[in-house]
Amino acid sequence: MRHPARLRDRSAFLTGGPMSYDEFRIWQRSHLMVFRLLYRLLLQSLNRGADAELGESAAAGRTATGVAASRRGRPAAAVLAFVLGACVLAAVVVAVLRPTLQTGAGGPGATLRLSISAGGPKPVVAYLRGGDLEPPRHGEESLPVRRIRSVDGRFSPAFQVVPSTSVLEMSNADTVAHNTHVFSRGETVFNVALPEQGVTVRKVLKGDGMFDVRCDMHPWMKAWVFVSPSPLYAVVREPTTVAFTGVVPGEYILHLWQPNRRESIHPLELGAGETRHLRLR
Repeated sequence: MRHPARLRDRSAFLTGGPMSYDEFRIWQRSHLMVFRLLYRLLLQSLNRGADAELGESAAAGRTATGVAASRRGRPAAAVLAFVLGACVLAAVVVAVLRPTLQTGAGGPGATLRLSISAGGPKPVVAYLRGGDLEPPRHGEESLPVRRIRSVDGRFSPAFQVVPSTSVLEMSNADTVAHNTHVFSRGETVFNVALPEQGVTVRKVLKGDGMFDVRCDMHPWMKAWVFVSPSPLYAVVREPTTVAFTGVVPGEYILHLWQPNRRESIHPLELGAGETRHLRLR
C-alpha cells in the first residue's frame, strides 16, 4: 500500500505546515502572479518618473546639455530596476523551490518491511502513526464501505479491519430476525434491527480502535471490527512479510495489536529512500 505524496516545507518559520499537492499548485500560481504584478508596477513607475523628468526639463527651457544630463540619469533608474527585478526573481525562485516532495518525483519515500513470526495469537494488526500520516478525507457519498452479514446464525466476517470513518453495511441473510448491536468501550454506538431476510442498513462508523458486534437475540453471535487510525495498516493471519512503501520520511510509532494482549508500540525513524526491515515475534 502506498501513502500519497505530501509536501513538507524546508523552512518551518516561513510556512504554516504541510500542504497537499493541489494546495501547493494554487499557492505557487498565486505567488507568481503577485510577483509579476509587482515587477510590472515597478517598471511602470520608473518609466513614468523618467518621462516626467524629461518633460519638465523641456518645459523649463533647459539647454541641450541639461536635457542630456537628465537623459544620463536614466541608466541609474535602469540599474535600480534591474536590482529590484533581480530581488523579485530571487523571491520567485525561493517560492517555487521552497516546498519539496518527500515522496514521488521530489524525493524518495521510505520502505518499512515487517516479518511477523508464527508466535502469539492471530490475527495481528500492524499500523503506523506519526509523521505526516493522516486518514484520507472523503465526502459523505464516497466513504469506504465495509460489510458484515448475519448468515447461518453467525456474523461474517467475524473479524475485519476497516479504514477510519467507514460505512458499515449490515444485512440479514437468514430467515430469522437478527440485530447488529455495535459497541465501543462498552458504550452503544448504534443498534440496528434486521427483522427479516434481505434487509440492509448502512451506518457511518466513526472513531478508531476495537468495536464489538453482538446480536442481542442470539448471544453466541459475536464479531469484532478494528478501525485503523492510520491509512498505513496491515492484517496478518499467518507468518509472512508485509511492506509499507512510499512512507514520508520522519518519526513514527509502529503499533501491533493482537487478541487478548496489550498493544505493543515500537518507535522508529525512517529516512528518505531508506528500507527498514523489522522482525517481530
